[in-house]
Amino acid sequence: MEVAIVYQRTCYKPSDFTSEADWQTRLMIERSLAIVCPNIAYHLAGTKKIQQVLSQPGVVEKFITEEAAVERIRKTFADQFSLDLVVDLFCLTRLLFLARNFGIVNHSSIVCSL
Repeated sequence: MEVAIVYQRTCYKPSDFTSEADWQTRLMIERSLAIVCPNIAYHLAGTKKIQQVLSQPGVVEKFITEEAAVERIRKTFADQFSLDLVVDLFCLTRLLFLARNFGIVNHSSIVCSL
């Protein structure tokens, strides 16, 4: 039997793969000649963590060297903030900048303890 199209409506998180057989099946699908939607590259690119990493300074530049192209790409980005327990200094600085410049809060009202 040959499958022409695979449309993924599940398996968006690692916990959806409960056995090694699940992982092997995904690998078989990706290696097949079938049209896979989304394929693994688009699947990963759509995750918030990948988007967050790509939005950090210098990351896009590792893949795209043309400065004008990088600028056009960066203009499409929305600010991304981690929900991790570790506070990223860049993220914190950006939050403070946005808060101050959009009148949400002033610096003295932000308390941060690490």
